[in-house]
Amino acid sequence: MSDGNVMDQQGIFLSPSSPQTEVYWDAIDDAENEAIEKTRRFHFLDTSVRLYKAALKGDWPAAKEVIDKYPDAVTYSITRRKDKVLHIAAAAEHTGFVKELVKRMDQDGLALPNLHGNTAICFAAASGIVPIAEEMVKKNIELPMIRGSKRMTPLYMAVLQGRRNMVAYLYSVTAFIRLTPLERIDILVACISSDLYEIALKILKDYPELSTMKDTYGKIALQELAKKPYAIGSKSQLSVWERCLNSCQYASNPIFLYLHAC
Repeated sequence: MSDGNVMDQQGIFLSPSSPQTEVYWDAIDDAENEAIEKTRRFHFLDTSVRLYKAALKGDWPAAKEVIDKYPDAVTYSITRRKDKVLHIAAAAEHTGFVKELVKRMDQDGLALPNLHGNTAICFAAASGIVPIAEEMVKKNIELPMIRGSKRMTPLYMAVLQGRRNMVAYLYSVTAFIRLTPLERIDILVACISSDLYEIALKILKDYPELSTMKDTYGKIALQELAKKPYAIGSKSQLSVWERCLNSCQYASNPIFLYLHAC
């Protein structure tokens, strides 16, 4: 298991670091509300702190004790980044914990974002633990379509992290046709940049028009592929790319001719 810290390529932490630094207390300033303050603090310690620690450790019995007492606690924001317990468990890669927790949640709960707009499946996408993502999608099939930080889909996040198995899974459950053309080409180019050629080939076969489109940064899929001639591999592998590109009707494209000559 990792240390619980997953960072996207923009440098944004997608998961917590430690209970001491992440669990927070939002106190009431009015001294006249001291009694209310004590009640709130007790509830906070009895729910958020316990859930946070349980999720980090993967201690489902401890979390279950809290949730049995406070069922709504599954929707509480328990860190400064407004992470819910599902965010923490997914980031900490505790599959069994997530499986049990998802049983206690409804579809809307699974779609709750944190402060950066990331749902828990974004954490799963970045960490690459496919069974965790599968448990969430079984309960809410729309999760792969919910954009997170910087308007990125979970699929795009997984691609940026180079999570091959997660990318393959998320591509199978993401309604790619519903993504914008720019989102599609961004994912395709990122697949090539991350050496995820099998997925890139699938995308090209399904959406051949993407091969010469520019992504957000002005990059073109075929140009990016041309920068990696080693990625073509064997002659048999080359023939697969050739068939794909021929089917795209780009056989006369200079970039294709370069690839063919490699």
